[in-house]
Amino acid sequence: MSGLKYISRLERIDQFIRQERTGNAPAFAGRLEISVRQLYNLIDELKDLGLPVEYCRTRQTYYYRYHCRIVFEVRVEEINPLEYNNIQGGFSWLRKSNPYAL
Repeated sequence: MSGLKYISRLERIDQFIRQERTGNAPAFAGRLEISVRQLYNLIDELKDLGLPVEYCRTRQTYYYRYHCRIVFEVRVEEINPLEYNNIQGGFSWLRKSNPYAL
């Protein structure tokens, strides 16, 4: 799954949770067209990010213990030539380990 698709999925989950209209785990997973196991893994990831996700058995919905939302930001920044020369990205290691690489 691409990074943008993954982020989009997390944003969609966040939206359903904020609206408190997820249903139980099987229903929520069905809405998202993923398995229940995938849903649990994604909810665990949201919790790892610090989001206070909880489940109410009475209302049968996931919700946030307090009002919050997940925000992803993508920025493009210009880098100066000195910074560019310091970015190796593993390429120099590849050249050292395989002299025939690029």
